[in-house]
Amino acid sequence: MNSGIFVGAGEGGAPDVVKLWQDTFKAAPAEVRAGVAGLVEQVAPEVINLFYVHMLAHPRARDYLQLDLVETRLKGSLLSWMESIFTARDEASLPALAARQVQIGLVHARIKLPSDLMQRGVRLIAAELRARLPAVFPDMTMQLAAVVYIHEVLQVADMLIMSAFVRNIQDHVRKEEAYRVVSLEHDMALERERQRALLAEWGHQQLLATRLPSRVMAAGTLAESDFGLWLRHKAVIFFDGANELESVWDVVREIDEVVIPQLVAEDVVGPRAEKLILDLERWQEFIRYLMNDLFSRLGSALLGRDSVTRLLNRRYLPALLTREIDTHKGTGDPLCVLLVKVDPASHNPAFADPESHARMLQQMSMLIVDTTRGGDHVFRYGDDSFMIIAVNASAGSAREMAEEIRARVHTTDFRLLRSHSSRVTVSVAVANFNGHPDYQMLLSRLEDASVRLTIGGGNKVGSA
Repeated sequence: MNSGIFVGAGEGGAPDVVKLWQDTFKAAPAEVRAGVAGLVEQVAPEVINLFYVHMLAHPRARDYLQLDLVETRLKGSLLSWMESIFTARDEASLPALAARQVQIGLVHARIKLPSDLMQRGVRLIAAELRARLPAVFPDMTMQLAAVVYIHEVLQVADMLIMSAFVRNIQDHVRKEEAYRVVSLEHDMALERERQRALLAEWGHQQLLATRLPSRVMAAGTLAESDFGLWLRHKAVIFFDGANELESVWDVVREIDEVVIPQLVAEDVVGPRAEKLILDLERWQEFIRYLMNDLFSRLGSALLGRDSVTRLLNRRYLPALLTREIDTHKGTGDPLCVLLVKVDPASHNPAFADPESHARMLQQMSMLIVDTTRGGDHVFRYGDDSFMIIAVNASAGSAREMAEEIRARVHTTDFRLLRSHSSRVTVSVAVANFNGHPDYQMLLSRLEDASVRLTIGGGNKVGSA
């Protein structure tokens, strides 16, 4: 909100929503529209004051508001918005109003205003206008028509705002993920050593500062050091909310708020000073341990690929499956998904060895990729399972692909350690996209079918 709650102009809203607004305009009697417009012009300043009193009392909303900004800009912006949506004189002005709602949604998305706060504000405005209607419309029938009109106008405006808000948030997430992928292309080993060096350099400066008081200010806190800045601005992108990252910050706060203030105190000398220095060293070592673990896991992620098979991992399955479903809806091309799972009964004891198990999975992944087409997506789905998004594939062709994978696995000798080999079987469940918009329903069908195939003895192909 601190960049303006209801401001700006932008590109037009969706044509169907604009038409909905036009239908709302036409459906309301002229005297209702005129009465509501007059009411808004009269009471809008009072409603806006109540709006901001309510919002400033809300803890999360207060974070987006500044009292001086409310007085100098936001009240005027909200007044302009309220008057604009209720005082439209003809249908021709509605497309421009729709464009303004789109721009408002973009502003809300840029400042990451929580959507529930938007809904709270719209609800309050509707309630305040509704409470004042009896003074304008003594007739109950007209009053009811005015209530319907107010709520429908606010609903359409909110619909346009929210659609633009969601689109912008989704675009932001895509760009953030793209930036993360670019960032991960750097040499992670080199980045790890660089941060270890920065941490060590800060520790060295801090120890010198404790013996040379003139350097205390130059050393600064760990949170504000080069390592701390990297931790705040880059590590959150690299490690994407890992729990260990918060543990690192806990240690940083312990160093900055507990150890260093005691260490630089003038009366800390002798054994006490030595203990604090050892504490500092231990905390730094703990940070190095946590960072090593984070970097190791990041390296194994390999830009979203499974560390054993080099296939895409499950992290990107929702995004790609949603994208292919959207494409299917737009083109009408067929879409199928296959779940390939190693049958537990066929799991030779030889594969109990982690190295042999990894080799089997690597060879099976190559077999599956060799069976699929260039446009298909192949994922490591679980410990012993793989998923294929078969694009532009009918149920029949997908089943043929599944049968080929099953047969090839059945006749393949998987190479193990010391020139040994062994065989396994797989069951393959096939599901065609049936139009349900929630991709999780498609995955649930596949998993249920896979369980049935396993219970039936495995080494089979079945439809979900």
